[in-house]
Amino acid sequence: MKIFLVGYMAVGKSSLGKRLARRLQMPFVDLDKLIEAKYGASIAGLFESRGENWFREEESALLHAFVRSADEALMATGGGAPVHHHNVELMRASGLVIWLKLPSKTIARRILQSPNERPLLQGLEGSELLQRIQEQLIDRSRFYARAHMHLDVESPTAADVEHWAQMIEEHPLYSR
Repeated sequence: MKIFLVGYMAVGKSSLGKRLARRLQMPFVDLDKLIEAKYGASIAGLFESRGENWFREEESALLHAFVRSADEALMATGGGAPVHHHNVELMRASGLVIWLKLPSKTIARRILQSPNERPLLQGLEGSELLQRIQEQLIDRSRFYARAHMHLDVESPTAADVEHWAQMIEEHPLYSR
């Protein structure tokens, strides 16, 4: 079984993904961390040195390799991964896709806590940052919305994680 978490940056795909994977007793994989480990550089550094087009190609290649593997795991994808190279269709055909949703103001607040980690939003603050997030959410939502499940994940508690894990286990696509 493969589970893919999709959603905008800073919604909690990595942190919540680790919690869900632990509860579901599955390995956790972070697509951004795979790229960073492969190239020994941060996502922001790779964007700067190689550009977004290169990054999206590499992200897609690693996603395809993961899908081809026999490994079962819960994967946190990058915020833009579902948007490029028909990746959302690949994920839907290969496992359970879950969209983690947050309000744009919450996303902006989280991004301001680690601004250097978000290359597509560097240098933006206040209303400019919020406007860019809202624009990108509008552009990306049609891809995210193709997910099998949609979860509102603001301030998740242990009870929320348990509830979501049960929802996943009861989903018709879930099998182990």
